[in-house]
Amino acid sequence: LMAETLGPALEFWHGVALTAWFVCEGPYSRAPLSGVADYYSRALTALAAAGCPVAPDLFEELRIAEQYLGPEEMIVKERNELPVDTAIGPFTMTSTLSSGSRREGFERVRDIITRRRRAWAEQYLDTYLQQRWRTALEGVAQAHHRFVAAKGRPPSLIQFAQFATAAANQWTGGDLGALYTAIGEPAPAQQLHPARLLPGDGYDVAQRVY
Repeated sequence: LMAETLGPALEFWHGVALTAWFVCEGPYSRAPLSGVADYYSRALTALAAAGCPVAPDLFEELRIAEQYLGPEEMIVKERNELPVDTAIGPFTMTSTLSSGSRREGFERVRDIITRRRRAWAEQYLDTYLQQRWRTALEGVAQAHHRFVAAKGRPPSLIQFAQFATAAANQWTGGDLGALYTAIGEPAPAQQLHPARLLPGDGYDVAQRVY
């Protein structure tokens, strides 16, 4: 639910942090640090279109940081030693089972991403979240108007829920009545308010995450 609510912002910042971990701590990464701009191009394009772009300096910092990572070290999953006696004397056979590799330097890369993410959040998070909930509410309002135009009457609560539940779960704590109010329409019936599993609303949770 949080991933759907925060959309491309969470997709990118969570994704680039995971990429940093897998590049540095293994066992393998789908993209190098120097390639995150291409790998997450869809999320970056969406953020730019929302007027909340990620500064391109981040990718240059990551490219440089990658050059200063330690050499690749094999991650040994299992190591076995077998003593062998031969005519010329005893020796030990060693076998290892590896699982990818790692490179020293995660802390430096992590700090770069954290600093850049906080700077982005300070500049854009409020605007980004407002756009997210406004877009969600506009989508519900448009679906409501289309229903009225097609049927000549407002949807029932069950019919409304079919196209409004996702937005309600993301922005009004699952309260369809509050969503009716938000789009300026009267609710057809009283709804029992669901118990909140998180303190505060989605906006408060997003502020704490970032």
